Amino acid sequence: ISLLLSDGAFNAEDEAVYRGAICLPRAAWAGLAYYRSIAHTIKDDANRLRGKRITSPALILWGERDRTLRRDLARWIDLQCTNPPRKVFFPDVGHWVIEARPDEVARIVIGFLDEDRLPG
Repeated sequence: ISLLLSDGAFNAEDEAVYRGAICLPRAAWAGLAYYRSIAHTIKDDANRLRGKRITSPALILWGERDRTLRRDLARWIDLQCTNPPRKVFFPDVGHWVIEARPDEVARIVIGFLDEDRLPG
């Protein structure tokens, strides 16, 4: 668990909480079920969504130090959208963007959601 949380977003106390949770009976099995199902989900979604693209505005928040999802993967999101999504890269953040920068993430998301609101 320490390796998964070692990108600087979590302190030792946070890591201890996660370690305690994952050590509960069947917790690790349940937590990993998501990853076991990804191959099926990706294939099912690809078939179901073939030729369809996202038409609504999109906001992508990405930690550049993410060891799981590299920055170059963000370019593939453009292909899924009819309009280029807004991307915000955090150069000193890993996978856990919201934990590492909660106030900044909240400010960015609120600003994004407020952009198209009509005054009044």
